[in-house]
Amino acid sequence: MSSYERLDAQGLDTMLERISEVMAERHFILDNQTLSFNNLVATVSDSRITSNSKVAIYYSNSSLAMARSCSIEADSEDGLVRFTVNRAPTSTITCSLVIDN
Repeated sequence: MSSYERLDAQGLDTMLERISEVMAERHFILDNQTLSFNNLVATVSDSRITSNSKVAIYYSNSSLAMARSCSIEADSEDGLVRFTVNRAPTSTITCSLVIDN
């Protein structure tokens, strides 16, 4: 059997479905997350997040000033992103996370 054998339509569909599954595990978005701080820490949990995940954080327009004033730092761990602040926010902070593994 040649490694260049043609895929039938079903084989191609199966391969494309698997590629989509792998991409969804590696690159995903957690949209409109409300950060609830307790003792200056908030977390967003998702089993697909790892300690090596690259996380881009996009604060909502209404949250941006508060996020800046609290000096938010974020770090990924297995199963979650941990947010820490140097002072408690006085209003709601929402954000979207784009995560790449």
